[in-house]
Amino acid sequence: MKVLGSVFLFILFQFNSSCNQKAEPETYLIPSNFVGKVNILFSRSDGVAKIYEGNRRVYKIPSNGILVTQFESNYGFLDREYYSIYSNNQRKQLQVFEYDTKDSNKWVIKDPNEKGIFLDGISGQYGNTDDPKSVKYQVFIVSNYSSLDSFFTKKYQTDFDDKLEKITGLTFNLE
Repeated sequence: MKVLGSVFLFILFQFNSSCNQKAEPETYLIPSNFVGKVNILFSRSDGVAKIYEGNRRVYKIPSNGILVTQFESNYGFLDREYYSIYSNNQRKQLQVFEYDTKDSNKWVIKDPNEKGIFLDGISGQYGNTDDPKSVKYQVFIVSNYSSLDSFFTKKYQTDFDDKLEKITGLTFNLE
């Protein structure tokens, strides 16, 4: 019984420490004319070198929406800032839109034409954990609410998955 109690305390300690872990702050720089799905592929030796501004990670999203980076995935309490970046390097902060599952089951948006970030915080892994080609990822959508549905069509998803297959070597058959 003492062993079981020790295991329980160890698991409780691990859970508590991971819940209190603070992730590195992150800044996302997105081309001002970009709308669509963004996918960040982590821990890739062929990826963009790590960039910091002060203590913040910087992710410069390319025009195709797929960033391959040498950064490892980031866990813990997140501090994220998203910006549209213009040709003169001027930045405009983008709003992160929240989905209200408690009261209304809909996006909380004042202006359906305002461009912002949808599905913030989605992450996962492409491939099986034992596959050496598997890749941890993060995904979100840059759009306004009025155009959001266009990024969930079969054609858009197939085209995006084709780009991912070329980069990762994994097969994405999501039918």
